[in-house]
Amino acid sequence: MLERPLAIAALAALLISGDAPAAPGGGCAAPMPSWRTPGYGWHNAIRNYVRIDKSGALTWNRMPIDVATLREYLHIVRTMNPVPATVLTIDPGTDCETVRRIRLEIERALDCAHSGLCGEGPAAADWNASPYRGGAQKLEKRADALGEPE
Repeated sequence: MLERPLAIAALAALLISGDAPAAPGGGCAAPMPSWRTPGYGWHNAIRNYVRIDKSGALTWNRMPIDVATLREYLHIVRTMNPVPATVLTIDPGTDCETVRRIRLEIERALDCAHSGLCGEGPAAADWNASPYRGGAQKLEKRADALGEPE
């Protein structure tokens, strides 16, 4: 009789211990309070995407960059009219100190608390809260299939 409850408890423990979905911010602390998250509805906004992979490498709109180039691009972005939104995507397992540094670079350069043009979350298609979302997802898949530029 005791075997059945133990088997059920063991099964429940096994199910609970499975891989959890990736947490926002790559498992690091939540985005800065003034930053937007997917579903905000920037469907007409121009957006730039900064990504940190788990090795700490950066990309800007899928192009590899370093921190100095990120600073340069952010300086240019803040002079544009209209100023595009900047979205940070963080791969799960990324070092939290790296995440903190890049968030601060973006926050300082773009004054996110006042501009409201900074966001953090997953892939580009998740930010397209509009009838064009399906089209954006198709473009993302096509770009992924083409691979990194040489």
